[in-house]
Amino acid sequence: YKPITLGSHSSIGFYRVLRRYYDIFSLTFLIRKKDEVFLQFPWIHNNKTAFYKNLFRNGAKIDCIIHDLDSLRYPDKIDSTEIETLKKFHSIIAHTPAMKDFLIEKGIEASKIKILHLFSYLTDDKIALEKKQQKGNCIIFAGNLEKSLFVHKLNEIASERFSFNLYGK
Repeated sequence: YKPITLGSHSSIGFYRVLRRYYDIFSLTFLIRKKDEVFLQFPWIHNNKTAFYKNLFRNGAKIDCIIHDLDSLRYPDKIDSTEIETLKKFHSIIAHTPAMKDFLIEKGIEASKIKILHLFSYLTDDKIALEKKQQKGNCIIFAGNLEKSLFVHKLNEIASERFSFNLYGK
């Protein structure tokens, strides 16, 4: 694989917008029928329709790893264009079995979905669980604790109404 870099890091908004249109247009020439393209889904900018139209135009093998799904984040607002776009991919990498089941339920072929198991938080390490009576609600955060600097301030806002359990590196 070789990277196709899209977008601009310019601080000038107008230039970034022009660059995005150029990138969308240039996909037609960058991607050939014999190519295999690996994409993070979704395209997070405006112009999604034009982007995906040009991405799939030449009949290349287009694979994706799902970064996020608005249809899962906002279940009351199932995005049919999101699902229809996912159906066009040759293969899809989903985070969890639950995400795969959701995609199958929405009509995407099970055979094209692979599971990354990214957010299972499986570990061979022994996890110490405190067996204490908790009052109120418990908020659980699982992730990279080194990068999540806000966790150092959670003691300041914890109370009898809610507490925090943190899991991660």
